[in-house]
Amino acid sequence: MKVASFLSHDTSTFGVFDPTAPFGVATGTNWPDALAGGALLGFKGAPLLLTPPTRTNAEVTTYLDRNSAGFDKEVVFGATGVVATSVMDAYLTATAGPVGQS
Repeated sequence: MKVASFLSHDTSTFGVFDPTAPFGVATGTNWPDALAGGALLGFKGAPLLLTPPTRTNAEVTTYLDRNSAGFDKEVVFGATGVVATSVMDAYLTATAGPVGQS
């Protein structure tokens, strides 16, 4: 399957993941948090969703709405210093799950 998009944030929502695993969020504009998060979540079969630091991404929100039944935990890589609290809260609302920060 070939996937193409102009935004890395959008391509982060493509793929098949373990529906019982947590999902992770990292900014798509700063690579260290996404690199570490991708390795950890990839090992667990979980998605790492990329987001702008100060606003939500419509593709990510749609992905979470469609898959919210499977996710029971969100892990934000970089925490509030990198991903705004309002962004974390919006994604949590889409899944109604707890959040963890790293």
